Amino acid sequence: MANVVTTNKQYNEKAFEITKLLLYSNSGGEPFDLAKMNAFIEVSIYESIFDSMMYGEVLLRDALNLTESLPIVGNERIEISYKTGSDMFDLVSISGFVSAPLGKARADGEKTEVYKLQFVSNTNFLNRFLVVDYSLNGSISEMVSTLFTNYFGKNGTKLFTNTPTKEIHRFIIPRWTPLYTARWLANRAFNSSKYSSYVF
Repeated sequence: MANVVTTNKQYNEKAFEITKLLLYSNSGGEPFDLAKMNAFIEVSIYESIFDSMMYGEVLLRDALNLTESLPIVGNERIEISYKTGSDMFDLVSISGFVSAPLGKARADGEKTEVYKLQFVSNTNFLNRFLVVDYSLNGSISEMVSTLFTNYFGKNGTKLFTNTPTKEIHRFIIPRWTPLYTARWLANRAFNSSKYSSYVF
């Protein structure tokens, strides 16, 4: 997950510098640094308090036929580091996994192809292969904390906020993914004031 920066200042695209944009082949070997190769046109990163994952898109200008030579077939690992022109903020690094290239088109008058790589965070990628198939006991905040520790804690993912919830429960989870389970639990969570508006 990315570092969270709270600010009401608006930036234009030139205020950000992509310092690293690595794409790793599924077959191994050294990664391609798309930033050094000046092979990307645009990087978009999306994150919302109402969504359990971070995702994004990289628009590439490919003169090396990476879809065949790397190759790009889906599930490649991607690492992005960026900073602003201000010394107030640290370097932000995120990583995830890409889908297959989308919308390939030949650039006019150039020997290059332009296409888009969509990517999701490591947590969401891992979530697709995990199931919760046992009973959970305790408060809902304790259950969600246990889920994140057991399934995502080993890769460094942290649960940023976990406000204690009221009442003790016992649920048997029928082979749902961890993130779906967390959303289902959030809909049943109340704090000590009986206020229900939890997002995990």
